[in-house]
Amino acid sequence: MACECESGAYNCSCCCASVTGLRGGIHPDYIESSWTDLIIATEATRTFEIAPIISEPIHIVSVTASLACTLRDNTASSDAALDQLEQPEADVAASYGRSNTPAMFSLFTTNGWSVANTPVQGGFFAYADDLDERNYCVTGTVTAQSPSWTSPPDLFGYFCDGGLYAELNAPSHEYGVRLCVNYVKRAAFSPAYGDPVQVLQHYWKCAHGTEVRFLDGFYGGVSHRIGSEGTSTAGTNSTAIDTDAHNPLWSVGTNITGIQQELDT
Repeated sequence: MACECESGAYNCSCCCASVTGLRGGIHPDYIESSWTDLIIATEATRTFEIAPIISEPIHIVSVTASLACTLRDNTASSDAALDQLEQPEADVAASYGRSNTPAMFSLFTTNGWSVANTPVQGGFFAYADDLDERNYCVTGTVTAQSPSWTSPPDLFGYFCDGGLYAELNAPSHEYGVRLCVNYVKRAAFSPAYGDPVQVLQHYWKCAHGTEVRFLDGFYGGVSHRIGSEGTSTAGTNSTAIDTDAHNPLWSVGTNITGIQQELDT
């Protein structure tokens, strides 16, 4: 039966997602995957490691992580045996510590990847000089008691402008985590959805009619400017919409006037 819904009628009963069973009606053939094995390679220098996963803009479908080991054979004389998994030692105290101390991993996207600087910046509670423009989007931990992790469903569709990268934080080089990402390339994902501002405008008209200007009278909340000493000063809603050509996500509390101006043009 042909769909009789008008284009842009997002509250219509006709739903494209029913074709594939995946949100947005994305064809399964467009789902790709990438993975990386994470270890702390330079424990004497730092307790975190950065690894690139995907170097192009993508949308996340799902992420899984598994704890491979809390003890590795990293002293082997041949590459074939290097970093093989080992059983933790029988010492009760050491075994208990390895079983309960977590390995933390985070995924992030960034506006720019520096071969020299990005791999050595970041980490847990990073010093100000070690921070860059990375945007962490999800994080998790694995232990021997909870050795696997799956991304929350709300992460589906997250836009990673600039690619996707992983950061592992662990107390020892003995830990090993395998991380797998299912994703859709930007060009294959975007056409599945209507323009986000047009969708918001559509539902606004459904609730308020056509006579009320979009977002007119809507309370966007209070934002703060956090000072270097930890103090905050109440800010006002900005009139500028994001034009940095990076991730186009916007905040209702900071860009209401800008969105109104964009729609009025």
